[in-house]
Amino acid sequence: MWTRSELKKKGIERLKNNYLMCFLVALIYNYFATNSSGIKVDVNQILKESNNNMSIVLDHLFDTLLPDSLSRLMSHFNHMGREVVGFLILFCGILLTIFVFNMIEVGARRFFVKNLDHKPGAGEMIEVFRDKHYMDNVKTMLMKMVYQFLWTLLLFIPGIVKGYEYRMIPYILAEHPETSEKEAFRRSKELMNGEKMNAFIFDLSFFGWYLLAAVTLNIAGILFVSPYKCCADAQLYEALKETKGIY
Repeated sequence: MWTRSELKKKGIERLKNNYLMCFLVALIYNYFATNSSGIKVDVNQILKESNNNMSIVLDHLFDTLLPDSLSRLMSHFNHMGREVVGFLILFCGILLTIFVFNMIEVGARRFFVKNLDHKPGAGEMIEVFRDKHYMDNVKTMLMKMVYQFLWTLLLFIPGIVKGYEYRMIPYILAEHPETSEKEAFRRSKELMNGEKMNAFIFDLSFFGWYLLAAVTLNIAGILFVSPYKCCADAQLYEALKETKGIY
């Protein structure tokens, strides 16, 4: 049976063993995770504003879906052109999320899984784009995103629960890219069966580190907390495999 302290201790050990690469991969991954489009959608707010004119709705979409630099750029377009260009940018952002950003997550998980026993280079991230199962993995990650989105629409709590149920899918694809969509969902569910609350408490145990990151204007977050959490998360995946006897 795994413990939080054990996973965190191992996570720090692996971070120290390959700090520069862990820092670089975590930095790249978190940049796309926090600035990519298609992820941070406030659905209820968008629906609430749908009765207003298109310009107001687009204003909200730009603020929530686009990096700040692009959002500011859009403010220079007139309303007619802005609507057309806005939908084009939104559409391109969704495509980028599906075909690039989701797979960057898989690539980052691949690196940190490899980092459990070796000292991989940051280039390990892009191997997922070269794999012959790339399109299959794109489809699986898309369905993960869609299912979680739909569960979140239903109710907030079921969305969180399903998020934990699907949590190991990127790791499964990272380690076994040949895994089918159905099998990836099944294995993730099996890994997280009876472990969702434990994983939730494991995440909460990093609250102090996140507070430190906030106090230091995220300097500590970038330099230490983020790569440390990524290493610890990979340890969690490995521990769940051993506990469940999978693979």
